[in-house]
Amino acid sequence: MLEPYTSSDKLRGTFAAFELGANIGHISFENIELKLYKEKYPLSYLLCIGPKSVLVENKIEIFDPYLSSSVKELYLKDIIVNEKKTEDFSKLLKEINFENINNDGFSTASGKIQDIIIK
Repeated sequence: MLEPYTSSDKLRGTFAAFELGANIGHISFENIELKLYKEKYPLSYLLCIGPKSVLVENKIEIFDPYLSSSVKELYLKDIIVNEKKTEDFSKLLKEINFENINNDGFSTASGKIQDIIIK
């Protein structure tokens, strides 16, 4: 219930069922059933990768906006979102990129998925 998430803050409000913050060679997700409320939370996803930053009371940062992450191969099989089998993941995966998010000259990082394999 952090305010950036509930208000869908365009800078800090991205969240997902699976959030990756590491460098990964290969990872698979299969037989997953998920309910998303995109109308209420447009920045919600099946999966996001990259830096996260949420400020609590504008002074305590609880995630790390300095962490770049990547996945070489992401395998997806039998993913059901809102009771429908999904083949198009373009609106369900998010690569997060921050450019100096805290105006400190350091808080720049990115997330990248190199290949997506759908089975």
